[in-house]
Amino acid sequence: MRARSFRFPLTVCSIVGVCLATSAITFPQPAPPDELWKLVAQSHVIVVGTPSVPAAQIEHSERSGQHDYVAVPVRVKECLKGDPCPKTIVVRYFTRTAWYSPAPRTLVESSGNQSVLFLIQVDTQTISGAPEIYFAGHTPKAIQPYSEELIRQVRVETLAQKQIIDDFARNFRPEDEPSHVKVRSLIEATLHRRSEKRAFAELEALGEAAVPAMIMSMDDRRELPVKEISLRNGPGGLEPFRVYGPKVVADAIAAILSQITQEDFGTIVHGGSERERKAAIDGWRVYLHRKRFGEHNPTADSSRATP
Repeated sequence: MRARSFRFPLTVCSIVGVCLATSAITFPQPAPPDELWKLVAQSHVIVVGTPSVPAAQIEHSERSGQHDYVAVPVRVKECLKGDPCPKTIVVRYFTRTAWYSPAPRTLVESSGNQSVLFLIQVDTQTISGAPEIYFAGHTPKAIQPYSEELIRQVRVETLAQKQIIDDFARNFRPEDEPSHVKVRSLIEATLHRRSEKRAFAELEALGEAAVPAMIMSMDDRRELPVKEISLRNGPGGLEPFRVYGPKVVADAIAAILSQITQEDFGTIVHGGSERERKAAIDGWRVYLHRKRFGEHNPTADSSRATP
């Protein structure tokens, strides 16, 4: 997708030499409830904090057309999801405008303003050993202005999702799913070199009807003999197949689920840490619950009260 150009109105010059408007700040509106539950499920960490955005670097990227990641320090006031809660974090942000990320202007206008940030942690092998942090959810709503109502909604949803995950085995019994036996049989076939590729293709071909059984069976850390899976691209894809490098069964099932549903609840399609795998599995479990029961959580009515 071609990047859209943007320009900051030049009215007040900051100490870094970049002139930015101080009026008419245009944050995105809070996400509607059906989008909020998904964004909470996709987030590893949700914080209330104050970003310090490198506006000069972002403006330079736009002028030059040379885009890269910039570091956005955030002074954390409170964690709504995630433990332990750090005092500061650094979010990596790619400067090119895209529909799946907060707009550069939105980010710059958040600088110095208390905001709610929805984030994921990627456990890469960095020198410091600290995870890399990015905006979650493939949405411009991953940073929103602080409001008491938004905080209340996020707290209620976070508590509800915790109970959904805690009660998942009780509410979702694999033996009740018509496709469970077939899905389990194909998962077993993925553990053998000769049948792995065919089994993945058959799992993908089962389609939406098998999604519940796949989610119920994906908490599986057994190692794959061939750490590669090819999934067919849609008509608009540049290549006929997308190739991933899953390490264990859970990684591959996450890739197939994303292929079928066009949703994403984790970063494990090329493998990941145990923390990342748990977060992805939990996200898919919340997805299944919301698809089946909607906003109503039959086991957690009490959690829907304002904390």
